[in-house]
Amino acid sequence: MAAPPTGILSDINADLVATFRAVRNQPEALLRRLSSLQINLDTFENMRRWHPTSVLERAVRLIYLNRTAFNGLYRVNRLGEFNVPFGCKKGTRLCDRDSIRSASRALAKAQIIHQDFRIALSQVQPNDVVYADPPYTVKHDHNGFRRYNETIFSWEDQQDLANSLQKLLKKGVRVIVSNAHHDTIRAMYSKTAFRAFVVTRTTCMAGNASRRGTCQEWLLVSRNFGDALGQLQSVTGWQAAA
Repeated sequence: MAAPPTGILSDINADLVATFRAVRNQPEALLRRLSSLQINLDTFENMRRWHPTSVLERAVRLIYLNRTAFNGLYRVNRLGEFNVPFGCKKGTRLCDRDSIRSASRALAKAQIIHQDFRIALSQVQPNDVVYADPPYTVKHDHNGFRRYNETIFSWEDQQDLANSLQKLLKKGVRVIVSNAHHDTIRAMYSKTAFRAFVVTRTTCMAGNASRRGTCQEWLLVSRNFGDALGQLQSVTGWQAAA
């Protein structure tokens, strides 16, 4: 399947948006800054306390912390303070030059916007394709949901997202959603409008090593993809569930 000629990427995490913009616009400067840094506890603590304002420096900080924090986790508290300890594996590299350059080329024609998903979805036009990948909060209270930013993506946010996406179907928009593999999530997306696929992937998102390994997620694909749905499944190997 051909890549789209252009696209809009939107997120509420301002540092993540800055990082995508730096990769798109300043890949070589970003690589130089990352290459100049040492991987050690002192540098990590300095990075954690640092509050840069430029797009490039915010990207340097986010990538450094993401690569060197325990389990590669990027998490902040309610005050917006990074609160994951140092804990990268021996041999960790701060950047993959080829990957950053490839990502820069892929993002060349993309708009990268810092905004709430409700605003982003209100701008979607008929025949657009929307991919939504929200934080995986679910209704039960023991899943250890992931806080990608200080604004917690609540259960009400999950409901708003599902309702907004299903309204878009009436405009002829095609939708893909990745989310937690849980019955409460599947129930939010109409079975007449969405097919569900089970995707298995590796994960290190657990403090206890015995709980790491593989996990399952829902990939919910609107049925109005038509013949393209079969193409998507053949390319990815998704396991149809419902």
